[in-house]
Amino acid sequence: MRYRIKLKNVIKVLNCLYTKKAIFLFWVLPLSIHAQLIVNPSHKNLFKNLFSTSVLITLNDGSTGSGIIVDDSLKMFLVTARHVLFTYDTINKKYKLKTNLINILLYRDDPLKENYITISVQFKDTLDDSIVKFDKNHDISVIFLAARYKESTSMSLVHYLKQVTIDKHTSVGSITNKAVRLYADVTLGDNVYLCGFPTSLALKSMPQFDYTKPLLRKGIVAGKYEKLSSIIIDCPAYWGNSGGPVYEENGEYLNEEMKLIGIVTEFIPAEENNYQKKNSIQYINSGYSIVVPIDYAFELFRKFK
Repeated sequence: MRYRIKLKNVIKVLNCLYTKKAIFLFWVLPLSIHAQLIVNPSHKNLFKNLFSTSVLITLNDGSTGSGIIVDDSLKMFLVTARHVLFTYDTINKKYKLKTNLINILLYRDDPLKENYITISVQFKDTLDDSIVKFDKNHDISVIFLAARYKESTSMSLVHYLKQVTIDKHTSVGSITNKAVRLYADVTLGDNVYLCGFPTSLALKSMPQFDYTKPLLRKGIVAGKYEKLSSIIIDCPAYWGNSGGPVYEENGEYLNEEMKLIGIVTEFIPAEENNYQKKNSIQYINSGYSIVVPIDYAFELFRKFK
């Protein structure tokens, strides 16, 4: 009998410890991790970097798109979707620029501080390809903005091309080639962030947000289409988002650096049958989007001597 009583006591103690451990694992630990993500200053800086390198592109015809400033250590480029800048001439069967002037708006750090910079790029004509290149097989294009000249090991000067006008003599935020992740290294299931200017959202007569400031959207890497070397993300994109950068989390927590994996170019449509009308099919946004890998931008960079 005494043996049984002692065994019961041991079982009670073990149950108590197990309960306390369970409470710690399922309640205390997740809360502590969540609190760390909220207060971690590097967490906030990551998102400031996303905003400061994303740009709003406005063309003379009123159309808009998104883009990203990328620096390969020798030159500075604007990367965006091909269809943002070009249209296809069905008669002459070639691409041409939609307009000979584009305006670029970007923020130095936090968009809430209104500390923005405007850049304009003037082309000779709609067939001018001296500072702009595009990929014929993938929806991506780049504009050569500036060249870097090293004065020392720790300092370099930025010289903007004559076709480029910047309203403030200040540094422009850019993504370096060390902060990118190539197509082969993109991992299925990883978290991704889409940053851009979805100007088609909401009613223009009753605006619910500032169209000149970027919006952030979170999703995951849903798949990779090897035939086209494209990335599918479970993250909806809308008109205006085209050309916007997509970042992949580099690690388990947000206090690690994110990597640029490409630009969003289109959403994947889904069929929706209208059963009230026979043989009536309409297409809606499926919530999945296509990303062109940043690899193709670097291929275009190499075409500029």
